[in-house]
Amino acid sequence: AEMHYQPQIAIATGEVVGVEALLRWRHPDRGPISPEDLIKVAEHTAVMRRLTLRVVDDVVEQVAKWTTAGVDLRASINISVRDLHTGDVAERLDRQLRRFGIPPAQIQLEITEGALMADPGRVLATIAALDRLGVAISLDDFGTGYSSLQHLRRLPLAEVKVDRSFVLGMARD
Repeated sequence: AEMHYQPQIAIATGEVVGVEALLRWRHPDRGPISPEDLIKVAEHTAVMRRLTLRVVDDVVEQVAKWTTAGVDLRASINISVRDLHTGDVAERLDRQLRRFGIPPAQIQLEITEGALMADPGRVLATIAALDRLGVAISLDDFGTGYSSLQHLRRLPLAEVKVDRSFVLGMARD
């Protein structure tokens, strides 16, 4: 598996303000495996937790290398609902940020609306721990589930990414 970094651009200036870390895997015989297929298989096993912790380690180390080279970027990491069930991600992230001397504001974690609604109690505890660390939380795929804007107001979210399906017909409907 290897990390790819998709740039995040400020529309007003065209400046690269961050990156989204994307894990990609190339099977030795079958070639590139789609992220959806990789997550579909890994998400229901202990492999998902190990993958997430490895991604956290790799991304924080990469951000540290960029910072040393004079490039200050925020990196966004996608995490699954299983990753939010324990405090492991928050603890690991805190440890890695301290190890590399990276400000928590340079890391953002993305969760999906589905993950948020799957087990709100346990998920909210982890989100609160991440917020206390100073790590920004982004809600991805908003509009595909059942959470309301009123519900979102109670969460420590830095960003809400509206799902394409939610706004696709907006200009004509």
